[in-house]
Amino acid sequence: MDGIELVNDLERPVFEKHYVLALLKQQLRTHHGVRAALTSGSGSTVFAVLEETAELDVLSEFIQQIVGNQVWLQETRLVC
Repeated sequence: MDGIELVNDLERPVFEKHYVLALLKQQLRTHHGVRAALTSGSGSTVFAVLEETAELDVLSEFIQQIVGNQVWLQETRLVC
């Protein structure tokens, strides 16, 4: 992400216990329009940083294919 490294030291132990979160992060990072993906804290949330042109409806369907319908998506915009 343009010289920015996102790190969460708590991911490894969480991924060892909750494989689906590791899979979700890995798959998100390969999806078109995703610049970065990371867990928040101890894994209650997986988030992605998207390009402006990312298609949210396509990404939403992609995520639901991985984890099912039990997912909450929230769009947030960062204005610099």
